[in-house]
Amino acid sequence: MLQASFPRWPEVETDVTPIDHLRWKLAAAPDPEKTHVVAEAEGHIVGCHLSLVREYLAGGAVTVRTDIDVAVAPEWRGRGVNGAQTKLSIETSPATFVLTTTDNPSLVRADHYRGHRPLRNRLISTSCDLTQAVHTSGTRVDSIASFDARTETMWTKAAEPYEFIAAPSAAWLNWRYCDLRGGNGFVLQAEQGCEVLGFVAARISRGKGYIAYLLALPERSNVVQALTASCLARFQEAGLREAVCALPGHHPYRGLLTEQGFSQNRRRIPLTTRPGYPGDPERPSLRKPNAAVHIMLGDTDLI
Repeated sequence: MLQASFPRWPEVETDVTPIDHLRWKLAAAPDPEKTHVVAEAEGHIVGCHLSLVREYLAGGAVTVRTDIDVAVAPEWRGRGVNGAQTKLSIETSPATFVLTTTDNPSLVRADHYRGHRPLRNRLISTSCDLTQAVHTSGTRVDSIASFDARTETMWTKAAEPYEFIAAPSAAWLNWRYCDLRGGNGFVLQAEQGCEVLGFVAARISRGKGYIAYLLALPERSNVVQALTASCLARFQEAGLREAVCALPGHHPYRGLLTEQGFSQNRRRIPLTTRPGYPGDPERPSLRKPNAAVHIMLGDTDLI
């Protein structure tokens, strides 16, 4: 049904079958009965509303839902299926905050009707020409096969400057970036002694390299530069010609990426949020154009 609904599904390139990729997605749900909704008619699945639920930090812990695959079989469109499954998803979701990423005009209108409002500090995509030389760095960076509690410790410190950022979870990171069913890529980590200084998670899909997530300790711009340079070098070794990274328009890493050769490619990725239930806090500070948010492609289902 998903493959019939979208021109290309899954969006990310993988070395596993589409059904194995879907099983990987569904496995992330802490409570599938409250996270995923399917519509069935005449013995067939005719629609679905699949979501990820994750804890974020926004002046305290909040449970955030991100919709990942919302679809209706072509022959069942216009018959109220999407409205019904979306209504049930909203009613049963355990989230107190909803984050969406879409530039589909009809979905944007529907989200606005349901109370979604844009984050002004939206994601802006940048790209780097990998045929050019990559700047090197003296900070040591190594590949890792999985995350551990040390990454959570680093993340807690790295999150301090931000008003909105995912909460640290080694288990979630391992599911998202270290399971091959989620896509092809690698993870690089910078360490000093036993301390983790930062990491970058990368995806390789359809001939391009993507920086899915990048995070380092505050005031360690050298670590951000080292992680970025090492990631770009790995992309070059794989024979790629272009790297892509999306960051909020106002973000401390933006100038550092520019130094590494990234420039805007004119694609702006809209982000909208709304409270999960009536009465939940709106958090108007997130509407400011310079809101301190840390959201990257890895927080979405775009890669």
